[in-house]
Amino acid sequence: MTETPRESDPEQPLSPHSDAELMTRAASGDMSAFEQLVLRHQGKAWAFAWRFLHDAAEAEDVVQEAFLRILRSASRYQPTATFRTFLFNVILRRCLDVHSKKQPE
Repeated sequence: MTETPRESDPEQPLSPHSDAELMTRAASGDMSAFEQLVLRHQGKAWAFAWRFLHDAAEAEDVVQEAFLRILRSASRYQPTATFRTFLFNVILRRCLDVHSKKQPE
């Protein structure tokens, strides 16, 4: 049986602001803006990582680490691509790291 991606909390409405605007606000210390980004993208991000790793716990760890890395570097974020593209690139690099560590030497 495979796990399904986590969905956003239906009780908490998502922000009408763009991802780029939310990242700008997060860079200024607005944690609620960053929380909105997480809520908006966590389900698809987890599904992406799970499809690569085939391990629910590892996928969750990778996505959590990706969001933390993005938060720590929010002040350097340049919206040259969509936030989702940026996020998925961070997740992909982390998945490749996890996958390479599993390979026998």
